Amino acid sequence: MLDAVATGKERFQFLLWQCTESCLVVPRKMSNLSGFEEASLGALKRGYPVSVRETGGGAVIQASGTVNVSIAFTMPMTMDDRIGQAYKFLCEPVMQFLRQQGADPAYGTIEGAMCDGAYNIVVNQRKLAGTAQRWRRARANDEHYAVLAHLVLSVDTDHSSACRVVNEFHASVGIATDVKAQSHINWTEIASPIGLDEAIVSAYTRLA
Repeated sequence: MLDAVATGKERFQFLLWQCTESCLVVPRKMSNLSGFEEASLGALKRGYPVSVRETGGGAVIQASGTVNVSIAFTMPMTMDDRIGQAYKFLCEPVMQFLRQQGADPAYGTIEGAMCDGAYNIVVNQRKLAGTAQRWRRARANDEHYAVLAHLVLSVDTDHSSACRVVNEFHASVGIATDVKAQSHINWTEIASPIGLDEAIVSAYTRLA
């Protein structure tokens, strides 16, 4: 998706997807830590094989209870607060849909959240979705960057199991964390998930 936008083949790309199996996804920098192999084996025994990603942050869970939104687009180099604007471009369709369900979503960090970040989507002081970005110079346009922005939405995640696996993995590689299930919220605690996929596709189609 990022290549397609960076080379000018596409102006906008959108993908709604889920993993076919549960897994623990970690940034590549963690694969260089001592204890990584042992930590990966421990996660596998828990039913969460480890996958390495190219963005930063901490370990996160992918499972049947999570839905992923990925979009690729270009942004002018001269735009102020490019990172913040890209996150808002990614998140606003989901934020708007949450407001329609009667929720009051916000951006912010949450103590005890997995892969905590300033552009979490937060509802009732609990993390509903996490975000990430990758940037590349747009070869088709010298005045723009190509951006791949990604959102992980908890729809019906077993946060107790997820947080236990993340904490154990982090401890095995020497990272002190204490992620907590109560720091997270599922979409099913806010509204019915029926029709959620269709609503997300419709929202990002309009965005395109």
